Parts: sequence; C-alpha cells; structure tokens
Amino acid sequence: MTFDEWMKELNKVLTSRTGGITHDDLPDADYRGYFDDGISVRDAIRDFVWDDWVGFEPLQYLLEDYLSVTDES
Repeated sequence: MTFDEWMKELNKVLTSRTGGITHDDLPDADYRGYFDDGISVRDAIRDFVWDDWVGFEPLQYLLEDYLSVTDES
C-alpha cells in the first residue's frame, strides 16, 4: 500500500463514520510517520482520536464502534 492509498483509506473510514469529515477538517497529525512505521489505519485513527484530535469528543463517539472492533487477522 502506498501513502496515498493509506490516506484514501483513512478518509474513507472518516467520511463513512462521520458524515463527511476528512483529515483536512481535523487538526494536523503525523500521518506520514504512522504510515512509514507500518501502523494500520485503524490503529492510527485510535491514536489520533486520543492524542492529536483532543477536544473533538463527538468524533470519538462517531468512531467508537469502528475503534472497538478487534482485528481477526
């Protein structure tokens, strides 16, 4: 997966769970660093919600179901 594909997946998750919010609507986060470290989109969103997007409690609520799903791989 390329960085552009990773970002598309991140935005796909965000828009589908939040009614249209993308990373452009949120405070900056180290997207490239997470991608370079091989961190999944789900794990990155989990970290961003609690660290970089502090103060966006409605976002935490909207993403709660997605973040609580355990990978079965």
